[in-house]
Amino acid sequence: MSSSPVTSASLYPVKWPTDKQGLAGVWRARIQHGMRDRKRYEPQWHINQAFAAGKQWLAWAPRERRLVIPPMPDGRERYTADVLTQYIWTTMGKLMSDDFRPQILFRREDIESEEFAEQANRALQFGWDYEWDGDNTLVKGLIKLLTYGTIGMRCRFDPTIGPVIAENVPFKNGKPILDPGEAIQAVASAVENGETLQFKDIRGRTTWEPLSPFNLIVPPGLDNEDDFPWEIVVRPRTLDSLKMEYGAQATSGIEEQMISAVDLVGIREQPIADSDLAYQSTGGKLEGHVLVYTCYQRPSEANPQGQVTVLAGEKVLDVQNQLPYQAPDGEWRSGITYFHFWRVPSRFWSKSLIEPGIGPQRMLNKRRSQMQEIIDRGLPWVAVEEGTLKQPPQGKPMAIVNIKPGAAKPQQMQGIGPGPWMNEDVESIYMDMEKALGMREISLGSHPQGVSAYAALALIGENDQTKMDPIVQGFKLAVRRLVENTLWDVRRYWPPDKQITIAGNNGILSATTFNASKLPTFFQVEIAKGESQPRSQGAKIQMIFDLFQQGAATSQPLPIDWLYDSLKAGTPMPLPDEPMNIHRHKAEIENQEMMEGQAMGVAYYDPPEVHVPIHRDQQVQAELTGNMQAAQIFEMHIRQHLQVQAMNAAEAAQAANPVEGVPGLPQQGGGLNIQVQRAIQRAGSTGTRSNA
Repeated sequence: MSSSPVTSASLYPVKWPTDKQGLAGVWRARIQHGMRDRKRYEPQWHINQAFAAGKQWLAWAPRERRLVIPPMPDGRERYTADVLTQYIWTTMGKLMSDDFRPQILFRREDIESEEFAEQANRALQFGWDYEWDGDNTLVKGLIKLLTYGTIGMRCRFDPTIGPVIAENVPFKNGKPILDPGEAIQAVASAVENGETLQFKDIRGRTTWEPLSPFNLIVPPGLDNEDDFPWEIVVRPRTLDSLKMEYGAQATSGIEEQMISAVDLVGIREQPIADSDLAYQSTGGKLEGHVLVYTCYQRPSEANPQGQVTVLAGEKVLDVQNQLPYQAPDGEWRSGITYFHFWRVPSRFWSKSLIEPGIGPQRMLNKRRSQMQEIIDRGLPWVAVEEGTLKQPPQGKPMAIVNIKPGAAKPQQMQGIGPGPWMNEDVESIYMDMEKALGMREISLGSHPQGVSAYAALALIGENDQTKMDPIVQGFKLAVRRLVENTLWDVRRYWPPDKQITIAGNNGILSATTFNASKLPTFFQVEIAKGESQPRSQGAKIQMIFDLFQQGAATSQPLPIDWLYDSLKAGTPMPLPDEPMNIHRHKAEIENQEMMEGQAMGVAYYDPPEVHVPIHRDQQVQAELTGNMQAAQIFEMHIRQHLQVQAMNAAEAAQAANPVEGVPGLPQQGGGLNIQVQRAIQRAGSTGTRSNA
């Protein structure tokens, strides 16, 4: 990038440039400005990465801008007692103990049926597992999050990977039209208007890219990503992949760069000395690659839908006058979702899990090294006068040592070992580590000393989990935003006959066809609520038995087939549907019809104890909203339920006492149905009140 001075005019020009040269100048200035501000935090990120890798004696050399091992006097030793790793994996287990895959919710008027909503969530499950590899990608991002504190997860449709989705597809405004009906209509409209649509094959797949802070360039001085006017992603790309994606634009004018790091692009041009004291944290060099800067301009007056500019070296590869994603509320997005660990006031870059533990880890390594040196230098030894021994001992069992006559016997010295105060100091360092990272030994799987009661142990563990709740909640919210962006790609790129296959019970696959083009533009992604659910096999088996025993204890026993199927599947199967659920569902459907002014009849088998409360609640809602016509329909319908209930009670009494009978009721079979029909007819012809 250019090293010319950065000014306000170059960062935020009064008139937004429309040519590629002008756009390149603006974005080069922003890249220079963002990376210059980012240098303040890069040393800490390098140290965090080194400590996560177990290189815990390294220090940052400001002049050389690299990590080095401080020199040690001759004879001194370095001992590393890595305890940070267990905190990293414990925190990963806490964060990944829940299922982060959310659910999709739709407005009723946006979907044709409830079955489509179920299919949409099945499609989300299929894409999560087989398209963008949700769980595995989140684990990769989580490792970076615990190391650096802030990461980005970019949702991006990559046209260089995956199979051919569709052939000879029409494009309009740079977007493919995959629905056959819409494609025919678009082609006909283009012919009428004298326009020409572009036809080409679609190949690619939606991917999630975990981005470290070294892959992100953001505006300085802003502490919240919602306020960013622009953002930049820098990633190494192969020259071949650029040619596949951008065609002729990438065939000339782009030179190969020797990149010495994928993540640490901030120091790629810094020399690494040929010294044992230097630590090369770059992980080798990439050949045949070039750094690609994808620059996202948020919506502004000049660009109402935002803009995307792609730079490779000094060349502009592509310019799109629209951001790639649109949120359900209409907001245009870049596709980058930011994840934070510990937020810091007035600063965008958050603290990582490792950062507060670096100090105690350094002190622990130092103290343990001193203890090792004391042990080595304080080993037992023997003092003898010179010339006393005719031959030094060889160290063999029951060795015979010859001593000159009249000479003093050798004196054995026990040496000096580490004192108990050093062990106490080590224990205090462990306590400092626990307080700094917010996790006590019970979270790491150890039993705390002096605590034996189960309630006390549970309370300590719960307190540690409570500290993680804000982080888990922020993680879930970020995943929700990521899924919203992904569903935009699902609607745009999945073919209408997309085959989705979901693993079912007993090793059977369930396959169905999903038409992604029918996804409505408005939807809501609901994150998981509550605390983490048990995921281990033992916890699920225990849950199965708890449910089965609780059902028996509450006089609602579950069938033995449910227990067998659940144990065979290794997870609790869906509970058998209660008989009354079908009646509740029928009552809710009747509510919708009566709210629209349609009178509904009552069947003799409709249980009033289920129907009446549901209808009465909806009647009150109708009265509160001023819909008195619907309220009268509800009142008449409820009275019909009560009349049918009375007739059923009379019929039951007659059956119980056939001698006395019940006056006014027919005695022959089928008389109840006739009487119910007459009661309904009478109720329908009489006036009703709006209040019960």
